[in-house]
Amino acid sequence: MVNTPDGEMILTTPPFTLRESIFGHSVGRFVNALYRRVPAWVILCPRVRMDTLVVPTPPDGRDPHDWRDWRKRVRLRSLDLVLCDRRTWRPLVAVMFDNRPTNARALGGGRDRMTDEVLAQVGLPLLHLTGDFAADWPMIQPYVEQSILRHVSDEEAMEATMLRESPVDADSAATLLRLDSEKGWLLE
Repeated sequence: MVNTPDGEMILTTPPFTLRESIFGHSVGRFVNALYRRVPAWVILCPRVRMDTLVVPTPPDGRDPHDWRDWRKRVRLRSLDLVLCDRRTWRPLVAVMFDNRPTNARALGGGRDRMTDEVLAQVGLPLLHLTGDFAADWPMIQPYVEQSILRHVSDEEAMEATMLRESPVDADSAATLLRLDSEKGWLLE
């Protein structure tokens, strides 16, 4: 017997088995291709619940039922991928794959706009992707490039070391990497 919020229950064997993979075949290929193109400090978080990304504001001046409904709606939704800067764990961009139908779309007669509205309100970009990496990469690339450290030219690096006014930051070594659209990250 265990105590739960629903009262006392008899503890039985949980009716679950471990998934072979958290991704399907096509999404797994997409994530692998994406990992070859993002810098080491960008991490891909799969299947992130929206209530992990947003914090509810105080209900000051709002109808309490409306406030609770919004929280309930957010709690029920998740995103397929979230790209985060793992130095700060700040989300950079959220991704939803639009190639599969969901119940909310079927009931509403179209696209579920709740996720779009909430993420637009908090300022997190949301990309609706097809799962075809070649077609989707141009939409992801600007967010990846924003996460890259400022480029330091060879002349700037030489001046900094010769004059010793401002030593080269250890993180600037990352600027020796160049992003190639076909091969991913290359050392220059």
